[in-house]
Amino acid sequence: MKKIKVSLTTESLLDAARQIDHYCRQLDDKNKEFVRRLGEIGLNVVNTTMQSVPPVDRGEYTAEVVEPVMDGDHVCGIALNLYGDQIMFIEFSSGVTFGQTSFPTLPDGNSYGDGMGTGTFPGQKYAYSPTGWWYKDQWGQRQHTYGLRASMPMYKADVEIVQSIRRIAKEVFG
Repeated sequence: MKKIKVSLTTESLLDAARQIDHYCRQLDDKNKEFVRRLGEIGLNVVNTTMQSVPPVDRGEYTAEVVEPVMDGDHVCGIALNLYGDQIMFIEFSSGVTFGQTSFPTLPDGNSYGDGMGTGTFPGQKYAYSPTGWWYKDQWGQRQHTYGLRASMPMYKADVEIVQSIRRIAKEVFG
């Protein structure tokens, strides 16, 4: 903790005020550095995770750290954005049977095949097939899939940022 010694003279009080202003500016600068470094960690995790997704599945995407969120003159946060036409599938997965040959079991022991799950919306009862499904890609070619694994780039970035907060705070604020 920073200590400022003051005597009850005009000159000493003015000097103390200057020291406090200087300390506040340093604290703001350190906070900006802290937030910037956490943003870089998150962005690195998102890009690494996205690169692990096969190119045919990830499509085109953009990941970026948005300008810091401000509260008046002070940085209070940062936003990490991920854009792309496949992002929702990559984050949350697609296909209730990805990597399986049957419906998964619900926590209560029932199966999605017991009248619930993909393809069971009224009028689409038989849309589900345990052998996957076919779709046409952007070139009109017929492709087979069981869905995409949930790669969770944003969730993984969040976890890494949370786990790094203390370490980065100690490095920046000393």
